[in-house]
Amino acid sequence: MKAKRWLCLAACVLTALVSQAQNLKVESFRELSSDLTANTYGTSKEDQNGEICALIKVVAPEQDFKFDGGSLGIEAVEQKAGEIWVYVPRRAQKLTINHQVFGVLRDYYYPVPIEGGKTYEMLLDIGTGVFVTVSPTVAKSKVYIDREYAGEGTVYHRYMNYGKHTLQAVNGMWEGTRDIVVTTADKNPVFDVDMQDQSVHYGEVVMTVDNEAEIWYAGQKVGTGRYTTTLREGSYTFMTRHVDCDDSETTFSVRPQQRNDVQLKAPVPFTGYLRVYTRPQNAVVTDARAKQVAIDEQLELPIGTHQFHFARKGYVPQDHEWTVRHKESIHDTVTLERISYIPKNFAFYFGLSYSLQGLSSGLTPLLGVMYKNNDLQLSYTFGMKKSDEGYLYDESWGYKGTMQWRSNTVSVKYGYQIPLLGRIAITPQLGYALHKLSCSAVEGNYDFANGAYAHGMTIGARVAFAPVQHLYLFAAPQMDVLVKKDDSYKRAADVAGFNAGGFGVQLGLLAHF
Repeated sequence: MKAKRWLCLAACVLTALVSQAQNLKVESFRELSSDLTANTYGTSKEDQNGEICALIKVVAPEQDFKFDGGSLGIEAVEQKAGEIWVYVPRRAQKLTINHQVFGVLRDYYYPVPIEGGKTYEMLLDIGTGVFVTVSPTVAKSKVYIDREYAGEGTVYHRYMNYGKHTLQAVNGMWEGTRDIVVTTADKNPVFDVDMQDQSVHYGEVVMTVDNEAEIWYAGQKVGTGRYTTTLREGSYTFMTRHVDCDDSETTFSVRPQQRNDVQLKAPVPFTGYLRVYTRPQNAVVTDARAKQVAIDEQLELPIGTHQFHFARKGYVPQDHEWTVRHKESIHDTVTLERISYIPKNFAFYFGLSYSLQGLSSGLTPLLGVMYKNNDLQLSYTFGMKKSDEGYLYDESWGYKGTMQWRSNTVSVKYGYQIPLLGRIAITPQLGYALHKLSCSAVEGNYDFANGAYAHGMTIGARVAFAPVQHLYLFAAPQMDVLVKKDDSYKRAADVAGFNAGGFGVQLGLLAHF
């Protein structure tokens, strides 16, 4: 039973092919006297003898035709939109046309002489319909046949298969629709499409989109950022596009005889993913807008470069940036370093202290430099303590005056810093101190031992505590061992009863950079 059905179907197909082959014919053939394509540079061709060929534009509803020019041959065949260009030598007589489905049209003799450099038109009927002309009543209207764009204005030589078809013409708010039936009785029919004003069915549409995105409709760009048009009532879908973004679509309905404001969906920026772990955990992370973000969770970010600030109490803040690419994931780790309250590699410092050391007590500004824990310090103490009154007599015990003395001290120390517990450092120090007396008369005009000096070695240590970064509170006990005193210094010390050197301590504040 199935075999019989297949045989019947094959017979029907064969009958249809034979019928189409028998109906393959030339509907018309004419010279296009105003068409210079055959004789124009770029579109003209020459035959084997160097003479310009004639061009036959074959208008056919299908493709894949093969052409045979007999003994004179065919120079070239080119498939164009809606037609086939066949180049033949001048004085060509006939043409055979073959098609796998529609059969063979053998030895078609041209009805007019074929001359080189001239263009001809052939309407090739495949036997399934007729060539028609569609003419809208409003000039320059767009014509659609069965919803397919056919051209603008009057459409000539449009091949239409037998059966029902719908013709449409549109020109602004003028529209027309006509349903037709093409039959075998039609011979080169002309169908007019009557058009009417349809403005009552149209509404003004104002579309806007953020970020100056492009606005597209029906595959064409119609605006950027904003687009105003007039559309017939109904539903429409517009697309928005932007560089480095995914397209977005917005569907909306147009209401007639009123303004329709439409906010289109903006294109979605391309994004990638970023996840950063911090050591230690629970660091505070902020973006370029100072907004706190949970970067240890996967963030979806627009493509491009993003900057983040990492901070945690007791650690040095850090800034990092990453370049995010479309649909790519970045995983990274940021390790924060503890704040170095105690400088180790290099630091310059200065400060102020008060020295407590007998007559050498006073205000002591100091400065120094530290390199890889090696410390060199220079200080000057302005003596602020006066000695007891001293009475001076000459060799015959004649009274010469009563005086008091102060001692100013210049000191240079070298030490080696030993950091302890992050905020505490101890620096053993060995140094040199020069004490110089300053005399003031209490009674009389005698100025004795003014500028007298004593010098010696110092040994001690500076113990520093850093409450905040770049700042020290310190105490520096030391022993000052005098090596030499001049005679005036010795006599002044005897009469006023003070001692140079001995144990002392400095208390003060240092700032380092």
